[in-house]
Amino acid sequence: MKRFRGVMGSAAIYALANAVNSSIPFLLIPVMTRTLSPAEYGTVTLFTMIISILGAFTGLSVHGAVSARYYRCSPQELASYIGNCFGILAVSTLVVVTVIGLFHGWLEQMTGLPGDWLIIAALASGAQFAINIRLALWQVKSRPVLYGGLQIGQSLINGLLSLVLILGIHLGWQGRAIGQVVATGLIMLVAIYSLWRRNEVSWPAGKHDARDALRFGLPLIPHTLAGLAIATIDRFYVDSMLGKAMLGHYTVAYQLGMILGMLADAYSKAYCPWLYRRLQDGSAGSLSRIVKASHVAWVGFLVFALIIWCGMKAIAPLLLGPAFTQAADLSIWFLLGNAFLGMYYSISGLYFFSGKTAYITLVTVFTCIIAASTTPVFINFWGVTGGAISFAITNATTFIIAISLSGRAYSIPWLNIHLRQRRMEQPQQ
Repeated sequence: MKRFRGVMGSAAIYALANAVNSSIPFLLIPVMTRTLSPAEYGTVTLFTMIISILGAFTGLSVHGAVSARYYRCSPQELASYIGNCFGILAVSTLVVVTVIGLFHGWLEQMTGLPGDWLIIAALASGAQFAINIRLALWQVKSRPVLYGGLQIGQSLINGLLSLVLILGIHLGWQGRAIGQVVATGLIMLVAIYSLWRRNEVSWPAGKHDARDALRFGLPLIPHTLAGLAIATIDRFYVDSMLGKAMLGHYTVAYQLGMILGMLADAYSKAYCPWLYRRLQDGSAGSLSRIVKASHVAWVGFLVFALIIWCGMKAIAPLLLGPAFTQAADLSIWFLLGNAFLGMYYSISGLYFFSGKTAYITLVTVFTCIIAASTTPVFINFWGVTGGAISFAITNATTFIIAISLSGRAYSIPWLNIHLRQRRMEQPQQ
């Protein structure tokens, strides 16, 4: 019972911290939509997306290996392992910066960002890698307060500094980008100091740990890139086909839709521990409760999407600047897309519980192919609305494929609420 309360308490703290952290950019919308033009808003969006994409290459995703290694070695060995991860970060970041320097002309033309800002984006993505290592260790050590505090601190510095630079110094989109970069850099220093202060990082002892980390991280790059493509491909197409002004409108609508995205993420963190306990039990009653809870969640997410959209329409004149009011109409597609994302979260836990994570990669890659194929067609026919429709359809496709393959991970009778069998036959692990 005590362990149950601890798990639920941690889940609640993670959910609350995520909600606070995600709400900070949303609270900036009334100011940003009145001080930045749609084109400037689009440029900031593009800069943020490039940081995320470069993050797949600066560090090579090896920070994820730290969590798995934590359970298999002593604190001293783990500290050396983390030192190797930082070595990989230094080398990979240098390579990325060098590539940007060599091909800056072509990259500037492709992204619309100056070469200097592309290098800054690479350095910011490397700084985020260090933060992710600190967060990964706090997560496996069940330190949700420290975990959430660091994330919220980064968002607060980002938001407050952006406001000072935009409102006080009138730097425009550069002020928003500088706020993001400086916040990431400062929190990186806090993360590294925290690791050093607690003797959680040391000079690497040998090359074996580096090879082990690379064996973990390198195969994740395709999966990471596919996930990033799903999350950003619509905005890249809007930018390239319609321009940065339309990307600005599109991004504001996307951020409005993230209200439901925050609820979906909080639901996932609270729901997964409950789901795992029912799956561990495996009785007909537990499986029936999973089916009922999932059905309620699916209907609830769709209903919430419509309710939030109606409220959004009512407060749009107060929330948004005059140049961005059409974003309220567009937000319905992002609300629906995030509703389907929440529905997907109710399914994805089955794959992680069973260890059949290869199917998650299959879902991600297949959905990425669909998004890449349909998004430009939709934008060509319906303009910026087509991109938003593609977002909703992409997330709906993710949910449909995930539930279609879910029997491969764990047999759940989604259409049968009242189970008569004592225990369901499960796929071989």
